[in-house]
Amino acid sequence: MQRSLETSSTMQIEKIAAQKSLDSLVSIKNKSSYQLNRIEYYKKRVAFYNRMGAQTSTHVYSMLSMVIILVLGFSILFLFKKKTSKRLSLSKRQANYNDFSDYNLDSIGQQISWEPNYNGGANFMISELIQVNPNLIKIKSTNAFKMFIWLFLLLAINFTFFELYELYLQGKLFNLSFIELLKSIPIVSVVLFTVSIATYFSFSSKSTFNKDTQLFKNTSFKDIYAIQLLSKSIKGKNHIGYVTYELNLVLTNGNRVYIMDNNNRSIIESDAVLLGKFLAIPIWKL
Repeated sequence: MQRSLETSSTMQIEKIAAQKSLDSLVSIKNKSSYQLNRIEYYKKRVAFYNRMGAQTSTHVYSMLSMVIILVLGFSILFLFKKKTSKRLSLSKRQANYNDFSDYNLDSIGQQISWEPNYNGGANFMISELIQVNPNLIKIKSTNAFKMFIWLFLLLAINFTFFELYELYLQGKLFNLSFIELLKSIPIVSVVLFTVSIATYFSFSSKSTFNKDTQLFKNTSFKDIYAIQLLSKSIKGKNHIGYVTYELNLVLTNGNRVYIMDNNNRSIIESDAVLLGKFLAIPIWKL
């Protein structure tokens, strides 16, 4: 951004000098052919500086709006995260030792894997369990997760808008074909849009535990033997990571079915207890 501002300042000085030279030549009454050529030259220079100045301003505004979106987005994300954790902590009963069973005393519990069933996981709450009625529990995306997705989408819209606006200033926008218009969309916008959509469909869940159908996704309740709760470490950049918690179903054949992740231990433990009582099955944790 600093380089863009310096470039804009330099071009503004050169534009003023070119405009002064142009005005000086235009004021001459009887112009020579050389002076007429210089007038055309300075007209082109002034037009060029106007066009480049508009492009530089567009880049600066694009970067400023990106910073504003990031600051506001992460501020709202932090507030959502804090509010959601507080609300759920107050609304859900804290799990205690007696809510969990010892998997070592069960033949299936001794055989199952305690490695993560899903390698991903976020350091904020993506999903929460909501009991709608005595026969139905829903897995619902949290507001923090939705805000995270919107943050990426807004950044993609921001870069696309200013790129199209720059084409408009150049007078090219309405002369482009549909294919050319698509090609003009910045790569960064395509990447951000793809990441946001892929993340939404990867982590967002509208699955239910339904006693009427006796199903969770394609898994029948009669095949569910226990609930598994385990912790896992997610490595970040520079070896700085975080711990999140994974909830799985354990089937009668020893296979596992992933349910959800949560970075809040007390909340996911209470979710495990809620689900265990709903399904009337034991809960194992490591």
